[in-house]
Amino acid sequence: LAPPLVDCARQNLARAAVRNARAACQSADAFQFPAGDLVVYLFNPFLGPVFRRTMQNLCRMSSGNIFVVYIDPVESALLRGLACFELWKSAAAFSIYRHRPHAAA
Repeated sequence: LAPPLVDCARQNLARAAVRNARAACQSADAFQFPAGDLVVYLFNPFLGPVFRRTMQNLCRMSSGNIFVVYIDPVESALLRGLACFELWKSAAAFSIYRHRPHAAA
């Protein structure tokens, strides 16, 4: 939703020679996660309905090892309420959730 920020992210990925990541300019809750193993890194990106829909989309994934690294986890209660995620590690400033692919959203 912010093309200049996406351009900056793409330049940073290129500068760092990161080849296994991509920047997308779209609403997060419409993003189609790629199949396979994923690490989804979130630094408190959005709240409420957008966060819920984004995580429900991720719940629908059926293959791969998926971890959500959530920094400043203000919406942790929402993730704890979704059966498709289990808390794997946590500290005051972050939580890491593991995806359970066959659990209900």
